[in-house]
Amino acid sequence: MPVRRLLLALGLLLLVLAPGTSAAPSGELPGWTPVSCSCARALSVDVVDTDRAFLGTSAGVSRTDNGGWTWRPLAFPVSGEVRRLSFADRDNGATVGDFEGVVVTRDGGDSWTQFRPWFGRSYDVVALPEVWYGLAESGLYASTDKGRVWKRVHDSFLPRTTFQRMHWSDRNTGVVANGAYAFTTTDGGRSWTSAMTSSLFAFDGISLGPGEAVVAGERSVHSGFPWVGHVEASRHAPYRFTSRNVSDEQVHGVARSGSTFYAVGVEGLLARSTDAGETWAYETTPLSYERSTFYDVDTLDPEHAMVAVYSGRVLLRQASRVHDVTTTT
Repeated sequence: MPVRRLLLALGLLLLVLAPGTSAAPSGELPGWTPVSCSCARALSVDVVDTDRAFLGTSAGVSRTDNGGWTWRPLAFPVSGEVRRLSFADRDNGATVGDFEGVVVTRDGGDSWTQFRPWFGRSYDVVALPEVWYGLAESGLYASTDKGRVWKRVHDSFLPRTTFQRMHWSDRNTGVVANGAYAFTTTDGGRSWTSAMTSSLFAFDGISLGPGEAVVAGERSVHSGFPWVGHVEASRHAPYRFTSRNVSDEQVHGVARSGSTFYAVGVEGLLARSTDAGETWAYETTPLSYERSTFYDVDTLDPEHAMVAVYSGRVLLRQASRVHDVTTTT
């Protein structure tokens, strides 16, 4: 009897190892997986948790509740592109774009309310658990009641440019990327230290701590050469971010999880750093995405990220197969 059992076990092992036999499906898909977002253009992305994320699109806001595999356009009360959005948790968030003021939700996007606390162009919005910040042409505003009441905490950032973004590592520590300047604050936006990045036109930034940030864009306005650099107080220095010799490259968005950074941009630019930005390596994009425009990126942990693609797609890195009914066996 023991011999028969041994022969049976060996037979099963040979069957498993036979050529052409597929292994059990893994929990994730390697690399980057393109998914339709059911929208014309994806402009910004905010990942809340492993299931829920939000997209700012050319027609409003879309939401996923299954890790990015399917997206549902939400009923949005105003017309115009949603260029930036941010959520403090699964339910509470805010958006700005080609419309007046800020549009806020407190139920995960099922309903929205528009507020007009400032005049002129809206640039960016960041929702932290304890305070929300809005960046507009008329200055920096803060709200401590989830977007109902906003108070101006700082005047306009000069020189005025049509493209300004901000990032906050906590309620006191943040950065504003504004063309050739990067501004950092350690007191909630009341005072700022400027670093003139004469060799850079900054499109985005990440606050790393008091007076320290990463900024990204191109070497100078309309140069077409990608650039990622480190800012500390009034000083700045470039990271080792080499060009792929592709014309008209720009870094449009950056994201961070621990010491892992992501950078995305035009002409299919998609790069990753695992040493806090010191060195960068280009990621391999799916076929036909070599010249796509990647507008924004967000990451939940070092191995997983989402990219908003201007053509109406989302790229998922290490996509979970838990919700993927099309590829799960």
